[in-house]
Amino acid sequence: MRLRALPHFSPLRVFFFTVALGAATGVDFVASSMMGIAGTHIRGGVHASPEDFLWSMTSYAAMATVANLMLGRIARHTSYRSYTIAGLIVAAIGSLLCALCDTPLELTFARAVQGFGAGGLFAAARILIQLVSAR
Repeated sequence: MRLRALPHFSPLRVFFFTVALGAATGVDFVASSMMGIAGTHIRGGVHASPEDFLWSMTSYAAMATVANLMLGRIARHTSYRSYTIAGLIVAAIGSLLCALCDTPLELTFARAVQGFGAGGLFAAARILIQLVSAR
């Protein structure tokens, strides 16, 4: 398969390009689903009440929304590729901060960082696919 916008890409490079976009999209899904799957253990680890834990979920969603709203403007000034790489870095930093949390407040702020990084990755991946669609 060849990409219309990048005809010089070999089929192997196209494969790795699609795997990278899928992995970037997966970051958001994994970050969200792990809070649901391991929520009880996470709450116990930071000694959070159900209400405190809900704030950490809400902070992720709020910052993901902010990231989606800023996506177009940031990507126009840099590129969708740069935005995706920066988003992955910020999401990784947020994940590391989440792992280091000891209190519900720290978890809420760490999840906000994670949400800001991962929030726009799904939309950016979809836009990149449209920009380089196959012929």
